[in-house]
Amino acid sequence: MKRFLVGLWSDARVTVLVMLVLGVSAVWYGVSGFVRHEAAPEVSVNEYTCPMHHHIHSGHAGHCPICGMDLVKVSTLETAANHDQTLPVVAVAPGIRNKLSIRTAAVTRGNLKSNIDALGKITRVDPTGRRVITPPISGKLTYIANKSQADEVQSGERLFSVMSDALQQMESQYQTRFRRGQIALAKRLIPKLLGAGLSQEAIELLRHGAAPEIPVSVYSQEPGVVLTRRGEAGQAVTTGVTIFSLGSDYQIIEVTAEIFERQWPKLAEGQAATMRVRGVPGKVFHGSLTRVEPPVGYTTRSLEIKLKFKTQDKNLSQSTFAHVSIEGRVRHDLILVPSEAVIRTGTGNRVVVIDKDGNFAPVRVETGEESLGQTEVLSGLRPEQKVVVSGQFLIDSESNIMAGFQRLSPTHSMSMHHQGPAIAQGRADQSAAVADSVPTSRDESNAAKPRNGS
Repeated sequence: MKRFLVGLWSDARVTVLVMLVLGVSAVWYGVSGFVRHEAAPEVSVNEYTCPMHHHIHSGHAGHCPICGMDLVKVSTLETAANHDQTLPVVAVAPGIRNKLSIRTAAVTRGNLKSNIDALGKITRVDPTGRRVITPPISGKLTYIANKSQADEVQSGERLFSVMSDALQQMESQYQTRFRRGQIALAKRLIPKLLGAGLSQEAIELLRHGAAPEIPVSVYSQEPGVVLTRRGEAGQAVTTGVTIFSLGSDYQIIEVTAEIFERQWPKLAEGQAATMRVRGVPGKVFHGSLTRVEPPVGYTTRSLEIKLKFKTQDKNLSQSTFAHVSIEGRVRHDLILVPSEAVIRTGTGNRVVVIDKDGNFAPVRVETGEESLGQTEVLSGLRPEQKVVVSGQFLIDSESNIMAGFQRLSPTHSMSMHHQGPAIAQGRADQSAAVADSVPTSRDESNAAKPRNGS
């Protein structure tokens, strides 16, 4: 008799605990302020699942691939819209909205600058800021500045001029075609003249009748000091010969970094870049991209780039790691959303949109490039819509989508969602009444047990 009473008491406690758990679940779904709305009519779907592994689903009878148990038939309710890649709508009570700190942002149309970030290493430090100046074409020196070692050079000062027979012939062809009215043929020569080093002003002089004997002049881009000077007027030179070597009061930092092959088309020599070094916190160094090494690594699928930075900071040393950011091209007239609004899953990307009724609707989107906290949206959104940028994962969790909206299933909680907060609150009150009858301490539980010998 005593064993029978003990067993009966144990079964009663288990039953009360189960009812208490169900009551707490009802309170959560009822008073949390979340209500789930179906976006389309419901259709009955027959589905089979494993009793032990609920993530195993099948459209026909069979066995669980994990434990071998027979799959159990479950009649579920799905929306017809779910088959069309739409998702249910979630309504959140205003009070709960404030507690969750839900923030929204507007979908905008604007420009996106695709910056490229990479980790690099300082490979060379030139303390003199040496700049080697060579002629842009092969020819003869028609002029060279009368400078000696240690002489100062001002910014914009002409250093030397070069003339060649090929350049003179090209200038003559341009002038002849322009005079004959062959404007299209003349314009084809402009890129070649600019590539040879001729300035736009010199091309304008040729157009207005100047003699086709204008040499290519090289000017100093910034002030400095002459370190070396080679050559005299009338001397033949080639593109690889150093005419002037200038130094400055700053040092030149060369950085080598690696980028992925997919980023290669976005880069070009001369693009502006910034550098940050962990050993010099709070300081940003400005420079430019000087070279892109074309061979792509077979195993890493990356290629090297080289950048140069000018600075007077003496705290930089060789072999120091640096974070570099290269300013890429600007794309115009794109649909943009904050990157934090995008929920990325294994089957696609989603955002939570606020509809006209103030409810929250998960929407599938196709995304493009991402840069500077903005993500390009290729399809799925239109400008002036509002998306959730903070709290969308809580909405996602309340909709029973733990890993993304693709796991949304009303199998276990469909009836509770449709009954609404009022019925759930009533169940919560019943659960609270049941909970009052449960012993709240180990001493009370022990006191309720029959004692030995009674």
